[in-house]
Amino acid sequence: MHDFYDAYWWIFLLRGIFALVLWGLAVGGPDATFATLIVFFGAYLFIGELIAIVGAIAARKISENRSIFLLSGLLALY
Repeated sequence: MHDFYDAYWWIFLLRGIFALVLWGLAVGGPDATFATLIVFFGAYLFIGELIAIVGAIAARKISENRSIFLLSGLLALY
């Protein structure tokens, strides 16, 4: 499991960067409506789970427990 985090650290970095972009939009644009923020948050969740699924597929040779990552990504998309 430790090899997964060493090899695919960039997956977690992408999710964090996307979260910071969402935060910047929420704080930097006070004139943004609530509906716009909901759309951005929905996009954040969708893209974050797609990144989790891609990471689980990419880790098929390294991680024995990649099915947990894949299952969490698929369930969150549902």
